[in-house]
Amino acid sequence: MSETHSLLHWFRTKTNIRIKEKISQHAQYVEKTCQATLELYKQLPDKARDELTQQISRINKLEEEADKIQDELANDISRAVLPPNIQEDLFRMVRRFDAAANWAKTSAKNIQIGLDLELKFPNNLITLFYELAKLTYESAILVVEMIELLGVDDQGILEKRIKVEKFERNADGVFYKAKENALIMGKSENASLVYLSLDTAKSLENASDMCSEASDFLYSLVMSGPVS
Repeated sequence: MSETHSLLHWFRTKTNIRIKEKISQHAQYVEKTCQATLELYKQLPDKARDELTQQISRINKLEEEADKIQDELANDISRAVLPPNIQEDLFRMVRRFDAAANWAKTSAKNIQIGLDLELKFPNNLITLFYELAKLTYESAILVVEMIELLGVDDQGILEKRIKVEKFERNADGVFYKAKENALIMGKSENASLVYLSLDTAKSLENASDMCSEASDFLYSLVMSGPVS
């Protein structure tokens, strides 16, 4: 893709380089939130309650930092000298990626509720939660890399988007396995555990979806043509 038909020249201006740096900072906090969530599900079968609660608290703090930067970016992007469609894609990309951290945090809060109620998630579901969290984290890494490539390599962004879409489709499959297992479990376990299991799986799948949607908006930015 030629520079004439890309955003390369726009992301080389001083003002917009600063906006890109803040977008990257926000994206890194989203990635860290997803990574911490993955670590939670890795710890879930073996760690004591206090350690798990500490990990959940860390997830909450990382997500709050992402939220703060997102609020600042809303103002920064609105002041950028850009056509409305470019501003809208940037803003929506940030919002969608931030939502990935929100959904990861929601899944962690479900685990905290389970701990408070002294519910025990079965190992087969924990394994599926971990797989969903891993796919989300891997997608988040790719979205961060896509953001870094804005103004550097349009083609690289397009190639990474294909990988994000693959992870998202895989996450859909894992979600339906988790859903089936949770419903089968409902024949013998209490309703609270079944509900938390379903909601946790759905929250993680939503986080994966939000990474995919963020990558879609980055794709749209690349394909929007030159900024005049």
